[in-house]
Amino acid sequence: MKQSRFRLHGMHCPSCVESIEKELKKLSGFEKVGVNFTTESLVVLYDDQKISADDIIATVKKMGYHAQEEGHKHEHMVHEDDGLLRLKIQVIVSLIITVLLSLPMFVDIPFIANRWVQLVLASIVQFGVGYVFYKQFWLDLKNRSLGMYTLIALGTSVAYGYSTALVLFPTFFESIGIPLHYYFDSAVTIIAFILLGYYLEARARKNMSGAIESLLKLRPDIATKQVKVGDGVEWQEIPIDHVHFDDILLVKTGQRIPADGEIIEGESSVDESMITGESESVAKKVGSKVIGGTVNLTGSFIMRALQVGETTTLAKIIRLVEEAQSSQIPVQRIVHKISAIFVPIVICVAIVTFVVWLFVGLEPRIVFAIVNMVAVLIIACPCALGLATPTSIMVGINRAALSGILIRNATVLELMKKINVMVFDKTGTLTKAKRAVKEVYFTRELDKLPLLQNKEFDSALQYICSLIYSIEKSSSHPVAHAIVQKIKEKNLHDLPVKDFVAFVGRGATATVNEIKVRLGSYVFLEEAHIIVPPDIKQKMEEFSKDKLAISFVALNGTAVGVFGIQDTIQSDAKELIDFLKQKNIQPIMITGDNEINAHYVAQQLGIKKVFAKVLPEEKQDIVKQFKEAGNLVAMVGDGINDAPALVEADIGIAMGEGTDVAIESADVVLLGDNLALISQLYKLSSATIANIYQNLFWAFSYNIILIPVATGIFYPWFHIMISPVLAGAAMALSSISVVINALRLKFVRL
Repeated sequence: MKQSRFRLHGMHCPSCVESIEKELKKLSGFEKVGVNFTTESLVVLYDDQKISADDIIATVKKMGYHAQEEGHKHEHMVHEDDGLLRLKIQVIVSLIITVLLSLPMFVDIPFIANRWVQLVLASIVQFGVGYVFYKQFWLDLKNRSLGMYTLIALGTSVAYGYSTALVLFPTFFESIGIPLHYYFDSAVTIIAFILLGYYLEARARKNMSGAIESLLKLRPDIATKQVKVGDGVEWQEIPIDHVHFDDILLVKTGQRIPADGEIIEGESSVDESMITGESESVAKKVGSKVIGGTVNLTGSFIMRALQVGETTTLAKIIRLVEEAQSSQIPVQRIVHKISAIFVPIVICVAIVTFVVWLFVGLEPRIVFAIVNMVAVLIIACPCALGLATPTSIMVGINRAALSGILIRNATVLELMKKINVMVFDKTGTLTKAKRAVKEVYFTRELDKLPLLQNKEFDSALQYICSLIYSIEKSSSHPVAHAIVQKIKEKNLHDLPVKDFVAFVGRGATATVNEIKVRLGSYVFLEEAHIIVPPDIKQKMEEFSKDKLAISFVALNGTAVGVFGIQDTIQSDAKELIDFLKQKNIQPIMITGDNEINAHYVAQQLGIKKVFAKVLPEEKQDIVKQFKEAGNLVAMVGDGINDAPALVEADIGIAMGEGTDVAIESADVVLLGDNLALISQLYKLSSATIANIYQNLFWAFSYNIILIPVATGIFYPWFHIMISPVLAGAAMALSSISVVINALRLKFVRL
């Protein structure tokens, strides 16, 4: 299966979404089709053996829209600006003609009042500026999918057509008692107001994409690359797109780093705030990893590019934000279904309105009937209804991204405020990923062990540390990293390792110089029936009493050493746990660590339910059990061993400092190790869902209240009715108000 993203052009209302999705789903080979009106994008997951990108583009074109497979990330902004400019010109032309046609009502201008001049001016707007409505109306009819264009085309055509008939056959209409009152100004004004609404709405939607535009601006345009010239090298500036893996790059003070990589020469401090959310600069030296798009603050350095183009952290973040914006929450799908059946119902209401007033309306009845029918068709356009959900989602996801919270799927925003159980991994989540070895003990018999007698080493201690280092140096596990940091100063040898096997969440085994080495937890040793001498057991108990995590080293079936590793609790962990309790969310800790250390950390944080000595597959089972008990569960983790549980949970939240496997398995990625972002996500979820329901309430209320008024049903008693011009203005304002309300999410305090 292949996933592709396309930019769509030509959509003017949310009902287009349902039409495009419906038509594409007719093609075989699709697993997922997602159209987002606010981002003007199409995300598809399809079998590229059955269907191609060209087939998708052709299908969309047949419907009257344009699709372009996404290439350069700045590309859509150019198209967006072009579209806004065209729309702006159309609005200006239609507004000028609207003013001209309205002048005779206030000033005696015979030339403008001439019926033939009015017909020409109105035709320019009706078939020139308003051509898009007719084009899409025709395509909708061909595809049997009636939308907003249907209502606009029918409504304005009736007003324009009636007026044109009066111009062409004035004598006939006067003879049957119908006055020559033209509605050209109404038809033109409706189109002008609707296009003005589109323009203001499009401007507002453009402002919504602030997160992606901010991220795109982080990408530098050029890089300084080391190139060979003759027998020497020199530095040359090249376009950023020409940077490749393993290139050597120079980054000067004040420049943005062009790619993800590793410093090979020099030292500096880097501002990573836009990527990680950390406000303080980060010190970097030889061997330090750097992130593309972050700013080099103090010194120059030379780096090796390891991730470029679409594989960089920045590119992945942008992709996550865009994919999330294209996803839908359940209430949005319901709204789309309502919009799909809404238009046929409105057309029926308009026809009934016309027929009723044709027989019982005010004189001249046909005029009264037409005016009310047109008002119904125009005022009922479901724009506001279709915009209610996606606009709020888009602003909410952008706001989250700017705060350092990457949401993969919009459903997170709906579910987060309903979560009642939150499960935490301990190491690297509630405690800092960087751990330190506080105590080390090797058996007293170490120097006497025959297998550690080797003339290449100064001592048995140097030999065993070399064995451990050779195995653990490549591991990303925090415990392995802490052990390596502790022993690497002992002038170690890097030995060849054979038969290496990592057991996620438990330890590792390998053979080095024909010695079978086993590294890991006490449970991991028990599984292999490893002998643990009394002195090692005694030290294990002492380390446990000191609240230290335990890791053993065993050689050829016997434990010979034990490490006591200290946990450091995250500074904001206690504040988060207190927040969850206030919201009646039960915090739970799951860890592979021993009971004593696990309960010590839990006690410090106020977590009452703890699962210790848990294997990776058991983490998933525990999450599943809570779900089966009727809970909505969020899981927070950072390691490979957390991935199954992250997938199992209703919401998987990965710490950005964690492993790629954990991040790829999660629904939410927190940039950095800031746990406070979880409480911010909860607040944003509550604010976004409230905003969506506000939009839906006003959109439904608008239609429920104004459609009956537009039919003229209250006129006989209260003399209340809506002219087609006011109907067009009300429809445009309803859409704009929904967008403006959604934009309020930008300023919600988190």
